[in-house]
Amino acid sequence: MTRPIMLPVLLAAAALAAAQPPVSSEGRRVALVVGNDAYPAGALQNAVNDARAMQKSLAGAGFRVILAENANKVALEQQAAEFLQSIGPGDTALFFFAGHAVQIENENLLLPVDFTPGRTVIESKFRSMSLAMVFDYLKRARPKTTIVIIDACRSNPASEGHALQAGLAIPQNAGKDTYIAFSTSPNNVASDNPDGRNSWFTEALAAQINEPGLTLDDILTRVRLKVESATGGAQTPWSQTSLTARFYFHPPAGAEEETGATMAAKWLDDALTHQQQGDWPEAIEYATRVVKAKPGGQVEETAKSRLPYLEARNEAKSLFDKGDYAKALAGYQRALELDRFDYEAAFEAANAALLADQFGPAAAALEAVRARGPSAEAKRAEAMLKEIGAVEPAAAAALKSGPPEPPPVRELFPSQKFGNPDFEAAQTLGRRPAGVDFAALAKKVPVMARKTPPPPPPPPPPPATASGEAPAGLGPIDPNMMRVEIRSAAGTATRDLVVEGFGEIAFVSDLQQVAILVNGQPVTRKLPFTVRLGAGIYDVKVLSSGNILTERQVEVRQGQRSELVVK
Repeated sequence: MTRPIMLPVLLAAAALAAAQPPVSSEGRRVALVVGNDAYPAGALQNAVNDARAMQKSLAGAGFRVILAENANKVALEQQAAEFLQSIGPGDTALFFFAGHAVQIENENLLLPVDFTPGRTVIESKFRSMSLAMVFDYLKRARPKTTIVIIDACRSNPASEGHALQAGLAIPQNAGKDTYIAFSTSPNNVASDNPDGRNSWFTEALAAQINEPGLTLDDILTRVRLKVESATGGAQTPWSQTSLTARFYFHPPAGAEEETGATMAAKWLDDALTHQQQGDWPEAIEYATRVVKAKPGGQVEETAKSRLPYLEARNEAKSLFDKGDYAKALAGYQRALELDRFDYEAAFEAANAALLADQFGPAAAALEAVRARGPSAEAKRAEAMLKEIGAVEPAAAAALKSGPPEPPPVRELFPSQKFGNPDFEAAQTLGRRPAGVDFAALAKKVPVMARKTPPPPPPPPPPPATASGEAPAGLGPIDPNMMRVEIRSAAGTATRDLVVEGFGEIAFVSDLQQVAILVNGQPVTRKLPFTVRLGAGIYDVKVLSSGNILTERQVEVRQGQRSELVVK
């Protein structure tokens, strides 16, 4: 995967990245810690000590720490390059800076020790490091969690030389899953604590990091209280967060296993998202992380089953882009063998085959789309077959034979049992997908009523309830009263997923034995009885000893329950 590079001078530093520790279930923990004291004007006395204190605490929390002391502009960029090259999706990235910083035109700039104020604001910008640029490259690396801590709000000559706003500005481009902490609130300055080895902020922070079972929010809350107390309220640390999960430097007992399983599930979700976007290298990286984490269960099984397919798609795409269409065709065919419903791979196979002048394989790939692709894509494949039918006998023969039969439903859901209708199993099908995200897909399909002959006019009155009142109108739709099925509609080109809503008819009577027919089919002989039916209109007959007690057409509406009193 391509890693971010900050500036041309950082290219050389990329090769200096140290060997990475093995990926744990929660990813790597990598930190860049910078402490700058030796400024030619406005020297500090605690920043290097602050960096060393943070290095010790972070190393104890499992971070690989890149330490930079009194870094000039080139060294600061080199260390930043090593840091950014070391992180990737799923990792935790932490950047700590102690030293001088300044805001220019609402942009926060970190100052190296060789910084000298320029004659203009622009010159000063180019002699410093932009915090916004650090955020930008962190977002490109896509760590799971980003933590940025700046203890750099001391008054400094760079700010005074240009009559700039004191302190730092609120960052505008931090991105998601990011926690930002300043040693004091934006646009304010903090003391360097002349009587101590560390700033009040870093001293409290480094100590609290060592405490087990505290979230990052817990730590900053305690730090805030300690700093306000030490400074008599003159300094209040500030934080801003977009984290979507708790972060622990030292997780409480039992949290590590939960975190690992949750992380693996997130990686799998990211892998499937990148697969849908056609970003094969990223999808492979996320799926590989899941397999290495060994979370077990459906998450690990799905990742293992998808990896060969993802690798086949990635290889085929790479070969296609290089113009090696024959080998690309073989890669797409291998992907189709692993996922027979991947109509996009089938189209790519057809394109590669046509570019390689292999019309037979092109026709076979298009037939795969007609057999297992959605209706719209099947029509597109048929149009392509017509175009090559004049030069390829297989294409012409396929068109003459008509559209292929839809695949058996067992092929799409191999782990499901089929036979007699099982409504309870249908309700849980979305929670037990086999190869596809059934529940998510079902939500995107419109509800369709059962096709039945229209009732003769005039419409029948609604069935009466036991009290003689008309039934209540259509209420909230119960998601449990749904069925998802695949239909092969005779005489049409449609063979897509359909979501069907159910309604219920409750037969109520003092009679014990009756015959109930719905559209001529017996459903029960004992009352009371409730039948669940797809939305539509049904002929209902209730017989006892050969006599018709009730005969009417009943409309069943999705999510509605009606009572039919039998007398």
